Amino acid sequence: AVVLFIVAILAAAVTGASYLVCADAARVVARSVAAGEAVETVTATVADALNADTSIEITADWLRVTVSRPVLNFGGFEVAATAVTKFEPGISP
Repeated sequence: AVVLFIVAILAAAVTGASYLVCADAARVVARSVAAGEAVETVTATVADALNADTSIEITADWLRVTVSRPVLNFGGFEVAATAVTKFEPGISP
């Protein structure tokens, strides 16, 4: 029972750490694209560095970025985080 408890605690810690990585990446991608960086460049960097999928939704003035990645191959379990920001003045979507 103690071993199972320790495994559960470690799994929760790894999942939490993966979520924080996704949240940071989503914020960075959102700010970079909102500032005028090329979408393809930023998403390719995230995909290479984190083994993560990035989806971007662009509306009139807003940008929504979702980054998701697997958690240590726990049976296809993924974590995802979303960041929303407004485009910088002078930058058009």
